[in-house]
Amino acid sequence: MRDLSARGQTLADNPALVSWVDLPEPLKEANRRFADSVGRTLESAGCVLVPLALDESDGPAFRFSADELEWLARAEHDRWMRDAIADGWRPTDKPDEPKDVERKVHPLLV
Repeated sequence: MRDLSARGQTLADNPALVSWVDLPEPLKEANRRFADSVGRTLESAGCVLVPLALDESDGPAFRFSADELEWLARAEHDRWMRDAIADGWRPTDKPDEPKDVERKVHPLLV
């Protein structure tokens, strides 16, 4: 939420700029689907998700390579698009057309 508002977006631009309790149910469900997909996405990248033991927290931090990050970003975008389309969203007619929640059109459905 802070990142979006720091980039100049407002609630009028993005209804996701509210606390969880005030978030519309469709956006809560989209966030739940994202959380459910994290393990599968990491597994498809050859990784596993395991809890970090408290005594291991001082160890070296894991870092994805730039290529791995790009792959994960594309995989997440594809997952997000499938969910949005399944929820009735469609691409905007023009790439510079803004997202419209009422019409369920989004410029990032590419």
